[in-house]
Amino acid sequence: MGASLIFNLLVALVWVFLKGEFNLVNLVWGYILGAGILFLFSQIPPGKVYTKKILGFIGLAMVFLVELYKANLSVLKVVLSGNTKPPSGIVAYPLEVKSDWGITVLANLITLTPGTISMEVAPDRKTLYIHALEVDDPQDVVAGIKESFEKRVLEVFE
Repeated sequence: MGASLIFNLLVALVWVFLKGEFNLVNLVWGYILGAGILFLFSQIPPGKVYTKKILGFIGLAMVFLVELYKANLSVLKVVLSGNTKPPSGIVAYPLEVKSDWGITVLANLITLTPGTISMEVAPDRKTLYIHALEVDDPQDVVAGIKESFEKRVLEVFE
């Protein structure tokens, strides 16, 4: 508990320094940010290396930014081509992720990426249904998500 409080206060102070102005509002926002980080990483099972999880989280964020850029270009190409009926479709994505946090993060990463949206998790929690703007081959969509997002979500949340 004491280490968590110290970490939270440290994050709050770092936030204040990053904002460049020491005031109560920045301090409170920094404390809230620290509490969020602590809550997020409290979901890490015991025995896992904390540093590895943080590096995995940073890697996940970087991969998301790259995929976001690529997806924006892909959607832009579809829009500018004038194709009114791109080969869109619904893909049944088999989940390897088992935890609630992992499934939620994966579904949100997919939804935040232009051209795809997470529709529903099957009741057995083994399949995620995704609508994709361009589906030439559903297996390509599945392989792309497995290699980019799910692999890293597993590193951080499982």
